[in-house]
Amino acid sequence: MKLSEGLINIGALAFFGDCEPLRHIEIPRTVRSIESCAFARCTYLVEVKLCEGIESIGFHSFKKCMSLKSIEIPPTVRTIGIRAFEGCASLEKITLPEGLEKISHTAFKSCTSIRHIKIPSTVTYFHWYAFYGCSQLLEVKSCNEIEDLLSRLSLLHEWRPYSSRFIYCCVRYSVPQRMGKIRAEKWRNIIESMLKFIPSINKTHFHYYCHSIDSKLSVYECLTEAASLLELALWKAATSADDDFDPHHVDHGADKLKYRMNCSASVVIPHVLSFLLNVAIDHGNADDQRYGDDEYPYYYDSDDEDDDEYDDEEDG
Repeated sequence: MKLSEGLINIGALAFFGDCEPLRHIEIPRTVRSIESCAFARCTYLVEVKLCEGIESIGFHSFKKCMSLKSIEIPPTVRTIGIRAFEGCASLEKITLPEGLEKISHTAFKSCTSIRHIKIPSTVTYFHWYAFYGCSQLLEVKSCNEIEDLLSRLSLLHEWRPYSSRFIYCCVRYSVPQRMGKIRAEKWRNIIESMLKFIPSINKTHFHYYCHSIDSKLSVYECLTEAASLLELALWKAATSADDDFDPHHVDHGADKLKYRMNCSASVVIPHVLSFLLNVAIDHGNADDQRYGDDEYPYYYDSDDEDDDEYDDEEDG
């Protein structure tokens, strides 16, 4: 079945139910959105051809299309909604394009035939329950930056069952990109140590834990920026305090270089700023001791839809 060119939206519940004659359908390029439950429970639907032009796939739109075997999402799609392909038990192949920005929670819940999935580098929102209940899922791969980070942490293979959590944290808070801007190895090591603990974090505390990683990255970013200013201030103070320093001397460039080396960011960051940061961390740890393991303040992220419904479920 091919829908007519000129159609702009496929409305909610348009083909909802056991439409036995509907086995193949082609969506024309004029369609911009597929609304909620448009093809839900079309249990005989085997093939769906989505043409370029579609921008959003609504929630529950292909839910429980039990016979659907593969789906190729066109590059114009920006959002895949909540439970969009939930319960498509025969779905073996999903092609997610570069250009996709959001994969909502439980978007592919209980697609029990999926074994491999690749998350495009353009995704800026990926929910860690997107593939909940995909019992045969062996591998969730992401962009090269996240894969390289997993490899650097020596967790590339061990972490595959938890990769959805890791990808969520990295995508939501741009972790690899921000770590690349941190100049102090000690600070990078602290962030890497926090990332390694992700599998052991209780689901109730997971958002709070990710937020703590984001907060620590923010502190390091601010201090890295401050390092350059502090470097110049120390350099100026050192030259001003030296009575023998003559800015008009022919070799004053060599003297400047000497002071610059003693006051450079390589000295400021690991020694001065790390000392100040450790004082702040010790103070923060003292505050954290007020909370037991089950008493961490829950961090609410308004971008995470309906998480409470899944708090007691296991990861997919």
